Amino acid sequence: MASHGEDVGEFFRYTTGRWLWDEKQQLLERYREFNIQELQATVARTLGSHNCVSMSKIGEGNFNKVFRLVMDDGAVAIARIPHPDAGPPRYTTMSEVVTMEFARSMLKIPVPKVLAWSSSSDNSKLLSVTFGHYGSLYFSKDAFPGCQPADISGDVAQGIEDEVRKQFVIGPTTRREFWEKERALMDLDRGPWKSASGYVESIAHREIAWISQYARRDSIISGYPRGKGSQKSPQDHIALLEKYLSVVSRLLPDDSELVRPALWHPDIHDGNIFVQDGRISSLIDWQSVWIAPLLLQARTPRLIDYHGEIQLRLPEDFKTLPEEERDRVRDQVQRSIQVYLYEDRTARVNPLLDRAIRKPHGKTLAQLVSFAGNSWDDHIVPLRDTLIDVERDWPRIFETGECLYHFSPEERSEHSEESKGYSAAQAFWEMLQSRVQSDGWTTVEDFDDAVEYFSQLREAGLASLEGEERDEFEASTRFVEARRAERGSSVCDISQKQGSQPI
Repeated sequence: MASHGEDVGEFFRYTTGRWLWDEKQQLLERYREFNIQELQATVARTLGSHNCVSMSKIGEGNFNKVFRLVMDDGAVAIARIPHPDAGPPRYTTMSEVVTMEFARSMLKIPVPKVLAWSSSSDNSKLLSVTFGHYGSLYFSKDAFPGCQPADISGDVAQGIEDEVRKQFVIGPTTRREFWEKERALMDLDRGPWKSASGYVESIAHREIAWISQYARRDSIISGYPRGKGSQKSPQDHIALLEKYLSVVSRLLPDDSELVRPALWHPDIHDGNIFVQDGRISSLIDWQSVWIAPLLLQARTPRLIDYHGEIQLRLPEDFKTLPEEERDRVRDQVQRSIQVYLYEDRTARVNPLLDRAIRKPHGKTLAQLVSFAGNSWDDHIVPLRDTLIDVERDWPRIFETGECLYHFSPEERSEHSEESKGYSAAQAFWEMLQSRVQSDGWTTVEDFDDAVEYFSQLREAGLASLEGEERDEFEASTRFVEARRAERGSSVCDISQKQGSQPI
């Protein structure tokens, strides 16, 4: 049963926020019907209880809903239902369960034990194992064509290598960018890959194939205009991806340790770490965690990530500063100390990770690979900017030879102009980030204010812009008119019009 007064329909719908544009599609991607009674019965049976007396939704994000189920004997379980946009349903759930079991049973990392599932931080421990392929983990009993044995090596207990090979295989990656939009239906190379070069090159081949078949120059993108010119030119994206292909494998370091196939948790922050009695008791959110080149994954955890000026002591005049300035300085010192302590300890107890993080030009390579995978869905400017940086830094990366591509002065000038528009758009979204995200998401409480803000922005833009720029602005902000007409609609009303996707 649901908690008293709770609408069971809200178990299926996304209710945490709203979108200013494309809301119907966004909500549809997060709408999932499931058999509530069967879930409750399965949990009760698994826990050895008689029946479930209470069920409530305790959280939801972009890709999952989380429920708390209380049994008649007081036992409690947490159930998570993935959204349709979480990735390929069977592979994503299967691989997450397997990855959690591998981390828990083989590496002894504190990971919640999965009691039951269905598919119809201690990173030094993660780095103690090197795999034979790049891809996602699956159970051997669920292996399908294309999977490879999970051969491992490294600092592991005797017998673990044979046990891993017996229980696990490595198969296609579950990373969402390999399955988004029409990509899910395309015949793409999703691994497993034997080499790091095979993986980084597959990204460009994937995007070239998708852009060639599905990208349209005349497509309208709602929200703040993303720019014109090359952003809407499939040919320009493909040309940059071909430049990427000409150098990306050469940019991989010769040091095999830095590109070893490593299992890595990419999202370590306070919401994913549970602490009890001063020790980490559990690390959650293993969805789409996979085996990838270490250099492309290694980074300072988001929990302590800080890019400001390092200041390890309070200034001598701290007590005389205005209260607001004292708060800012205190926060700066606190975050600086966290970064310093993390980096110092990492260098001592996890030198391989430290070496990967500090690898010269390693960040440039990681950014290049990342930007190559989303230039059309996000923006072309970061990809071109990084390729220009690679050409500029080529003599410092390699002692001999020249970069295998070249940007002319005219191309650099055009890029500089296009970058101005991109920077303006970035500044616009940074200004709004506390209220509206760049995909149009906002809280239910801020929705009306956000509509009003964009309404005023649209009126001002249409009054001041001319020609092609005005036409593009009008098209990208046209959602405002529909929003003003339906200002009173609730997220419940909109969700109910979408139909259902039962599981």
